Amino acid sequence: MKGIPTHEKAVAAAQAAAYAAKEQARREVHAARRERRNAEREHRVAQRIGQLANRPEPFAGASRPAPSRGNETADRKPNVKSHWPGYGHELTGAREGRVRNPNDQSVKVGVRGGNSGKDFAVGKGATASVYVPDGEYEIYFEYSDDPDSLYQGDRFTLAGNGCEIQLVQVVNGNYGIKKVR
Repeated sequence: MKGIPTHEKAVAAAQAAAYAAKEQARREVHAARRERRNAEREHRVAQRIGQLANRPEPFAGASRPAPSRGNETADRKPNVKSHWPGYGHELTGAREGRVRNPNDQSVKVGVRGGNSGKDFAVGKGATASVYVPDGEYEIYFEYSDDPDSLYQGDRFTLAGNGCEIQLVQVVNGNYGIKKVR
């Protein structure tokens, strides 16, 4: 810029700085829009997964009641109260709680937080997820080879993150599961 008057250099530098600031603001606006779209997409996916998870799924080890064909009440078993913890409202959210089950039996999983909960099944050698909001949760397990027993895992907290629980027996492991019934 030799030979250009100082005033023109200052104007050119100011224009370049203004252009750089404008470009930076444009990039930030686009990044914010992209983040909002991604968050909305995650929310829609979580809602859809929650809807799919609400469908009744077959659970290995559980028997399906026979369809009713008139007055056959004498053949029906009495309604035995379940040992499974109940809940008042279905949990839905964007935080993933994943259960990995490498074992040879399937497991029914129940996540409870306050008066809300969500149940799902994990097949043998499979992985399944539930999507819940941030919070502190209790988790229960019912194994298909021991359907009369109930197991409770350590509580876990989700705060802007997800978690994965792997159902393997590890001596002195970092996650505990105890029989509660």
